[in-house]
Amino acid sequence: MRRISLSLIGLAFVVAMAAACGRMPGSPTPIPTATPGADSYMSRGSANYAQGDYEQAVAEYSRALELQPDWALAYTNRGLAYARQGDYEQAVADFSRAIELQPDDAEAYNNRGSAYCEQGQHGLAIADFDGAIELEPGYACAYYNRGLAYAQVFDDERAIADFTKAIELKPDYLEAYSSRGLAYFDFGEYEQAIADLGKVIELRPGEAQAYYERGIVYAVGQKDYERAIADFERAVEIEPDYDLAYFSRGLAYKRLEDKERAIADFERFLELSSNEQLRGQAEGHLGELRGSEPGAFPSL
Repeated sequence: MRRISLSLIGLAFVVAMAAACGRMPGSPTPIPTATPGADSYMSRGSANYAQGDYEQAVAEYSRALELQPDWALAYTNRGLAYARQGDYEQAVADFSRAIELQPDDAEAYNNRGSAYCEQGQHGLAIADFDGAIELEPGYACAYYNRGLAYAQVFDDERAIADFTKAIELKPDYLEAYSSRGLAYFDFGEYEQAIADLGKVIELRPGEAQAYYERGIVYAVGQKDYERAIADFERAVEIEPDYDLAYFSRGLAYKRLEDKERAIADFERFLELSSNEQLRGQAEGHLGELRGSEPGAFPSL
């Protein structure tokens, strides 16, 4: 079975903590019994977080916790800031403490599950997403994240089921359509993959990556190189430096024996890309364009 390659398309397969759909600490809700001064540190931490200064956000949330050690939301927010710095061990510790203090907080389970995913602990992640869904059955983000975790352990059927549930709960859930489309592609269900990626384009017409991904499905799944080229063309119109779109369009042109356009696209790819593996392939294609076996499209 074909596997989805995340490195080539730059799709973060695990939601970046609560960024897509969970609570972010930009506007935390201070609890009524907050120790005087603690809520001020929380507000400053959230302002730092919103500005991308995660180190200072951690410091401010820590000061809030010094004044009020039992504030679950402060642990959650500090965990998110740790996660943004890539410190998933500390993030897990903070989310775990938040759960101890507030066991009915579905978002804390969701966030810890996402941190576990980043650590490659998909079994623990799935268990946490289960917990979030049990506490909040309408939690679309938890279904989506669990779908991502299932996809990482090669359970495409369950992944598709969770993405579908997330879409039922949130019909405009762009990320769920995108991920389900890639899962369908992996499953060999190309028409469904094209439909889902088309929905992404409908929801966000300026999404270059969706055009690129749909182009790959047309090329690899259906051998429809004309439609693939049209999608790659649209991707580079939106994002002129989209190196993979040039590479893939060049290969599609090569399959159609349009050598001049293929050469131009591979040359443009070499100007843009630092990916040594694909650069080697592009150079090989340029050397073969006068008659050789066509190469392979990048995987999704």
